Amino acid sequence: MTESPSQSLPTQADALPVYLTRAEAALLLRQRPQTLANWASTGRGPRCARVGNRVLYKRDEVLAYVEGLLSDKAAA
Repeated sequence: MTESPSQSLPTQADALPVYLTRAEAALLLRQRPQTLANWASTGRGPRCARVGNRVLYKRDEVLAYVEGLLSDKAAA
């Protein structure tokens, strides 16, 4: 059985595509795609953009979102 690209993301951030689908961003964040959809509808989570019928997340924004969470936790 072969894995789909959204289920096997590269381990290094630079190897990731510049723009991630919601499924790829969810995999990176270890969340369900529906969770990211909920976050987007309430203004939470990493910024995203709708391109046609797709929602895309910029790789650097997703990684910055995680870094922000980690630094907030360290400051607390």
